[in-house]
Amino acid sequence: MSAYLLGNRILILGFVGVLGIAAVGAQGYAPGGAPGIDPDGSRVGPDPIGGSGAPSMARKSSGELDTSFAGDGTTWSYLPGGGGPAVDPQDLAEAVAVDAGGGIIVAAHGAIHAFAIVRYTADGTLDTTFGSNGLATPFAGMGGQARAMAIQPDGRIVVGGFAAGSFALARLMADGSLDASFGSGGQVLSDISPGASELAHGMALQADGRIVLAGQADGGSGVVVTLARYNTDGSLDATFGAGGLVFSGFPGGANAVAVQPDGRIVVAGFSFQLTRFNADGTIDTGFGSGGRVAVPFGDTGWESEAFAILVQPDGGVVVAGGTYGSQYEFAVARLGPAGSLDRGFGHDGMVTTDFYGGRDSARALVLQPDGRLVAAGFGRASNQSDINNSHFALARYESNGALDRSFGKSGRATDAIDNPVFNDFARALAAQPDGRLVAAGNIHIVCEVAGCDFSGYALARFLP
Repeated sequence: MSAYLLGNRILILGFVGVLGIAAVGAQGYAPGGAPGIDPDGSRVGPDPIGGSGAPSMARKSSGELDTSFAGDGTTWSYLPGGGGPAVDPQDLAEAVAVDAGGGIIVAAHGAIHAFAIVRYTADGTLDTTFGSNGLATPFAGMGGQARAMAIQPDGRIVVGGFAAGSFALARLMADGSLDASFGSGGQVLSDISPGASELAHGMALQADGRIVLAGQADGGSGVVVTLARYNTDGSLDATFGAGGLVFSGFPGGANAVAVQPDGRIVVAGFSFQLTRFNADGTIDTGFGSGGRVAVPFGDTGWESEAFAILVQPDGGVVVAGGTYGSQYEFAVARLGPAGSLDRGFGHDGMVTTDFYGGRDSARALVLQPDGRLVAAGFGRASNQSDINNSHFALARYESNGALDRSFGKSGRATDAIDNPVFNDFARALAAQPDGRLVAAGNIHIVCEVAGCDFSGYALARFLP
């Protein structure tokens, strides 16, 4: 089932074979010859931890789509004024969270809206009481991207990214209205390196309510890993770095950020490099080598990129992303509190997971209460080009890095959001209190019917 926001109306499309779910044949092709990937995850590669490379043939409920959500476990939509007939840039969901009422909050962006926040009820229905007819749009008309989101204990929603060439934050009330007590009418723009590119990709809430944005900006000597910390009212925190800003001196940028219980801040990004900062914004030289760690994924040692990070209760840091070069796989690593690889996790602290022998990459990571880890991203068949036929892919790992074989097919679960599908891609993941997993991302549908070419943001919910 698919729901589309069209002005003040919602268009529901649920027919089969054009935009609905089409049966996938035994050879992994949808009817009519449209290329596809078996949605039951039967095409998987060897287990990187060891053991049989063949998936279990017995279908298990864990990792399957939850059909109590939106009728078949998936839904997708496009933003008003964009999406629909495929446009560039497409509408993409970059963040997802579950609120105290069981609602699913999605942060997306597209050709028209830099920040677009929508809410779905627990059953996958668009909540039209949220924002304006189900949609909130901070920074309207400014350009940019919403890249991260978190829900405060009081239910207010914080969304971070970049807009108008600056680091950007917005805070909404639980009903989707802008929080007038935050920044300027609920919005904050920080032009931290005027005239230069500023991109914020990661965001984290501290226990005291302060907000950390992480990304990249020109600190005067080129683009470097950059942090900004904000007080609870949206003002820059003058106790952090220089006036609330930190230009690390390390080239590149940060895709993800996490805050440890002691207030130290860890970021991760290109080449699987992690940097840790003290609570005041200075580099923590006790972490790795001079405050930095490069995890050696990839053919030549550093061909990889990290997109997600979390801190475990014992102080361990888990980071996930993808490897490049000849092997495109999920990549997950665990580091001890001092930055050394945890040799008890996977192989020498690292795990790679292949889905189809093609191009796979993790984009999101959650920690379950029992210590298991779930990574979400995309899996792509080896016989497809680098832009075709990726699908939502999840992998669940035991606390020691071994694939959890009770989940999906030998630890891996994949599903196409709709068929025939050109491309769908999970970019965010959230765990509900009952253990169900909500993945969010994007979809691009191309049919054999003339004019059937759609793109939008997508959601899927998987059984625990």
